Amino acid sequence: MDVVPLYLALLLLLTASGATFAQEEVSFLDNPPFLTLYRTLHRLVFDSIGPSSRDPVRLDQARSQGKVQSPVPYDQAFPCPTEGMRSATVPTSVHELRPGDIDVIAALGDSLTAGTGVLATGILELIIENRGLSWCIGGQGTWRQYLTLPNILKVFNPNLNGYVVADSLSIDRESR
Repeated sequence: MDVVPLYLALLLLLTASGATFAQEEVSFLDNPPFLTLYRTLHRLVFDSIGPSSRDPVRLDQARSQGKVQSPVPYDQAFPCPTEGMRSATVPTSVHELRPGDIDVIAALGDSLTAGTGVLATGILELIIENRGLSWCIGGQGTWRQYLTLPNILKVFNPNLNGYVVADSLSIDRESR
């Protein structure tokens, strides 16, 4: 954990000195040496704190604080009909689309999309990106554990692609 203060100080320094010129949307900090340094430090801190959605103690703590839903019992059926929810032929209009017709899901966004700090119970855990639990792209577990759009769509189409399966960074395979 000794690396965390160093990481935060370096991040603050780089942020403070990263003024952009005119209307540029990139700065000198977006160049390879700085980007590589940022990714390396981010990975180091991410790995030292560790994924929180796989840690039963941290998951129970987040659940007790109301950050995660209570699991839905297995004797409770999915609340919507699931039969016939995939079209016999490929729809030609969005008006004909059924939930099971969706084969790929994707999202672009910000910290909400990335699930930044979803399970955080302390300030240092805000570095963890709980992408697998994000409402719009998280496919970790099932709808019974985490009610997310991909987990709902997986009920209608178990072959759905594109969702995130775990706490991860954007460059990790788990982010798909």
